[in-house]
Amino acid sequence: MQVANAVLKNIIRPDWRYYFLFCIRSYQLLFPAFAVCEGIVQGLLAMAVEYQAITLPEALLIMNEFTSGGNFHSAIVHSKGGFVVDYDLAICNQQLAAVDAWVDKFQELDSFSFLTDGLL
Repeated sequence: MQVANAVLKNIIRPDWRYYFLFCIRSYQLLFPAFAVCEGIVQGLLAMAVEYQAITLPEALLIMNEFTSGGNFHSAIVHSKGGFVVDYDLAICNQQLAAVDAWVDKFQELDSFSFLTDGLL
């Protein structure tokens, strides 16, 4: 999560996307054993859209690829957790920096995408 945060804050570097996607794919490998990875990835993707590092369609595509490997946690209610995803924002507002807030933001973006399907 620290690497993903660092590269999202430094998207002027030409290699930022490689490292960001490497983090996402690493969480994808952990996802079968740890359901919390889904929330982390949603949070990181929402951050990336918010910071204009990627577009909303890119984020939705990445999330679709993330979950396409199979959902091993379908019977489990996904808890998001109270830990921080955005380290810089946590200095000012820890509640907005928590994974819960970013997952909610991702789900809002996903809903917005559904409503504007074909317009993005």
